Amino acid sequence: MEIKVKLDEFAFLPTRAHDTDAGWDIKTPVDINIAPRRYTKVDTKVHMIIPKGYVGMVKSRSGMNQHGIQCEGVLDAGYVGSIGVTLYNNGIVPLFYPRGSRIAQVVILPIPETELVEVESLPMTERGSRGFGSSGR
Repeated sequence: MEIKVKLDEFAFLPTRAHDTDAGWDIKTPVDINIAPRRYTKVDTKVHMIIPKGYVGMVKSRSGMNQHGIQCEGVLDAGYVGSIGVTLYNNGIVPLFYPRGSRIAQVVILPIPETELVEVESLPMTERGSRGFGSSGR
């Protein structure tokens, strides 16, 4: 599958370190300072067209998770705007990432065609309505 990518000035083309990597690394076009327990939004200046039937999942990089940085996002099919990455510093120290640092990754996944159908009731399942923590530790 081919994903079309357009770069604004100062942007970096997403890359994968290995052919078998699931995600395409996204780099910051600017220096970033992230205070503890704060968010920062980065305009990556990267535009991707995700094909119909797919979604781009913006995910944290495992190396940044070790330092308390988290991010999540969704790139819907047909969106052509710049990819914005919101980073949250869950740690207790400020962190700095210079221009060109890999700050997130985009994983492209298929999305099956689905339809929501409203019903009066749902059938019982083995799990039922048990939610958070219901499966034990």
